[in-house]
Amino acid sequence: MSETPPRNIRGQREPRATTTLFAFLHHLCAFTLVSALAIEFTLIRSELTLASARRLLMTDTVYGIAAGLPAGRRAVAGVLF
Repeated sequence: MSETPPRNIRGQREPRATTTLFAFLHHLCAFTLVSALAIEFTLIRSELTLASARRLLMTDTVYGIAAGLPAGRRAVAGVLF
């Protein structure tokens, strides 16, 4: 007996590969957020120098991208599907 693919918000069936891919990307973004937050916490606790400020800027950029990707995916999926 085969399982039917999950349905999206409009009741249409989604391919299983798409669901698996988005689940993987969701978890990847979540782990990236936690890692970036831990790195930022470590950098903020140390003395602020030009080099650590640059690292903090890069880490904050990664944090922002990882936070925005799932929301952007939901917005695009809402418009296209």
